Amino acid sequence: MSNLLYPSLPGLSWPIGRTALYSTHVQTSTSGQEVRLSNWAYARYKYNLSYEFLREGSKTDLQQIAGLFGRMRGQFDTFLFSDPDPAFSLAVNQTFGVGDGVTTVFRLARTYGAQVSEPVAACLPGAVVFANGASVSACTIDANAGTVTFATAPMTGIALTWTGTYLWRCRFDKDEFATEQFMKDLWKGQVSFITCKLRT
Repeated sequence: MSNLLYPSLPGLSWPIGRTALYSTHVQTSTSGQEVRLSNWAYARYKYNLSYEFLREGSKTDLQQIAGLFGRMRGQFDTFLFSDPDPAFSLAVNQTFGVGDGVTTVFRLARTYGAQVSEPVAACLPGAVVFANGASVSACTIDANAGTVTFATAPMTGIALTWTGTYLWRCRFDKDEFATEQFMKDLWKGQVSFITCKLRT
């Protein structure tokens, strides 16, 4: 599991494809009635990124993406991705836990649409943790793991929140990466990858 960051390049074009995925087992009887089993508590996301240009030569756009793909060996390894949309990358006073007087390690979380809380895989340096609205310094944030360790367990009922930029742990969804050269030192291509479930 690598902590390499997916590159931010100027040739990224719109639209950016983002698809939420769930896994549901549906069993239908002969009468048409259904029994449904939800396998996932929160979604995975599939991204489709298109690049109008990837520069080569004096610039290294193409080499950065191709190099990451090679380092990951296609679908094999994972990397970290910062969504360019703040709604999918910025946490502001997001709740990630409630103190119980015993637990010292918590995983950061993000809530989208005030409906579903999703665990955070990693975050950028500079995240700030709050307990009942007051900034906490006696804690350690593991940015690569998306966890917070408090020096002393927060007291029962203490609301824990955080503010910062979070990252998605992803893998490429194919073992192939195709590009097309349309001018000297200029290429275009598409990249698709999917977020990974976290081990708890």
